[in-house]
Amino acid sequence: MNAHDLLAWVSLVLSIVGIVLFVRRIILWRQYKRQSLQKIAVGEALVLVVSEGKQQGPFTRVEAQTLALGGRFSPDALYWEPGMMEWKPIEGLKGL
Repeated sequence: MNAHDLLAWVSLVLSIVGIVLFVRRIILWRQYKRQSLQKIAVGEALVLVVSEGKQQGPFTRVEAQTLALGGRFSPDALYWEPGMMEWKPIEGLKGL
């Protein structure tokens, strides 16, 4: 096997690995979305959080409170849940 053949095999293997990782990411994303929709379907409250410029969630209300009390979100984080007209400081969620 010469260097050209070896390079071709390495390229093929790396391409296959890239495809496998891409498919895995799609599968994980679908599982995440399915779990999120299941939370909503069973009537659990939907809470979204923006912390350090990144939207996180959806969480159930209990999950969001637990994470907030545990310090997972920045002090200036905001949260929103259905029925709210605007995003509010995370401190309001911690106190509930």
